[in-house]
Amino acid sequence: MNLKHQRILFLSLIILWVTVIYWFSNQQGDTSSAISSSMSYRILELFYPNFQQLDLANQMAIFDGFHIIVRKLAHFSEYAILWFFSYRFLRTYPFNKGQCYVMAVIFCFGYASLDEWHQSFIPERSPSFKDVLIDTSGALIGGFLHISLEKIIKKKIQVFEI
Repeated sequence: MNLKHQRILFLSLIILWVTVIYWFSNQQGDTSSAISSSMSYRILELFYPNFQQLDLANQMAIFDGFHIIVRKLAHFSEYAILWFFSYRFLRTYPFNKGQCYVMAVIFCFGYASLDEWHQSFIPERSPSFKDVLIDTSGALIGGFLHISLEKIIKKKIQVFEI
């Protein structure tokens, strides 16, 4: 695939992904909480088969902690994915990998900030700088993992070429 097609593909994926993030952020607090609670409950039942057999107080204590983790991991992973699409888009231009990494992180930080500001206009939602930091951490760590995997794969390929 040539650079022009890659550029169009990754720009399209960026637009699609920021639309997905916007859609999630545009949900009222009760709707957002209901969706993530349902997801958390399903995941919890999968990994903790005896969850239903606990008394209600223990169920609620476990669920509340788990639900917070699931919500924050969702933020984290959303922005790891956004970083990847942004990085791949930027790589179609004559920047080095380090510049692309940093620019993609800055883009994710900027979009996370705009997203939190947007939430200030949604009923039952509020902006959180902590969420911006979690989102940006997702971009930083997702980017680090991607670049690390690229290096590992490149080394393995070189070993097979020898």
